[in-house]
Amino acid sequence: MFFDIAGPHPLQASPADLYDDDADPTAALWRVVPTTAPQDEATTELVDRLRDDILPAATAGSGLDVAVTGAVAINVDFTDYLYRPRRPEELDTAQGGGVVFGQAPHQVEVVRLLGGGRVRSVRAMTARPDARRPTEGIYAAFLTFEDGAFATLTYSGMGHFDSDAWMGWGGELGQAKDPHAHGSARAALARFATPEAEAAFKETRTYGAAPLPAPEAPTRHNHFGPVIVSCAHADLLPDPLGVMLHGDAERRHIPAPLRRAPRAEVVEFARRFDPQAFHMDEEAGRASMFGEMVASGLHTLSAVFGRSVDSGLLADINLGGNQMEVRWPAPVRPDEPLEVSAEVMELRPSRSRADLGIAKFRYIAERQADGVLVLDALVTHFLRR
Repeated sequence: MFFDIAGPHPLQASPADLYDDDADPTAALWRVVPTTAPQDEATTELVDRLRDDILPAATAGSGLDVAVTGAVAINVDFTDYLYRPRRPEELDTAQGGGVVFGQAPHQVEVVRLLGGGRVRSVRAMTARPDARRPTEGIYAAFLTFEDGAFATLTYSGMGHFDSDAWMGWGGELGQAKDPHAHGSARAALARFATPEAEAAFKETRTYGAAPLPAPEAPTRHNHFGPVIVSCAHADLLPDPLGVMLHGDAERRHIPAPLRRAPRAEVVEFARRFDPQAFHMDEEAGRASMFGEMVASGLHTLSAVFGRSVDSGLLADINLGGNQMEVRWPAPVRPDEPLEVSAEVMELRPSRSRADLGIAKFRYIAERQADGVLVLDALVTHFLRR
């Protein structure tokens, strides 16, 4: 069984806003994967029970708008990927170059999450339209999933149409994008007379080669091209500012404000609960092993757990817990958005108390900008049966 916790956005949650007492999530996505096949009568009966009996009774009087749906996903992304400065191996499929190796894993992960996780079949085609960039620049794929969902994917890195035009000219990392910069990647590439000159320029942009300017602060949520999710009673279109819902009888936009942990909040948490200098002072942070001020790991843990509580995932049944294993593989900087998810790893009845169940949840937080894992926590919960 896998649950997606998200709020305010169905696919992304912002970081230390997760700790903000004033946070007000507007939407959450819970995924339950049946143990029976999509065509089994038991699966149909489960969906009917959830839709007609269990959820109406559980949410009566709460004001929540809850629906049970399946998913058919469409993801389209058109970029200039192939015409950015590249080293020779990045244009050689045998060495992992091209859009299939470089971009398909990200796009597949988006629809895999929507489709329930387990892919049953893949059919795809690729193309190499430009002999000067001798690797795949375009692909299209059709995926089916074990739970009956299916998805179509299209990606082009040819630098012609830019699908950010369909995302309000918000770039993939949440930055504002200039709609008049059409063709800029190809124009910049024309400056290099040889592949060696192009590779040399690329080396100057790799991590650690030279100080890079600070990235523009995101003003929107990250994305990987337009996604349309067709469900039983609505089509959902996530955008950089929320989710557009086209339902049976209504069309409305569910806003998802981009929230982050202000530096003042990071400093205040550290001052009260983890008063190490590199959590509170910029100069001390630069002198530390991190090279900059970073948020307390306890702050990150509290933020992530706070989001799970806000989601209502364990509302009215969580009775606490007695065990936690936590890793912080990478630091979190102030103002840095995170994506949060939770997975049920184990669920069993208590051996000593018939009224209790025991669940082990794995909580994960990743940087929204680059997908780096910043928190991995395995938590034991006591649940009311």
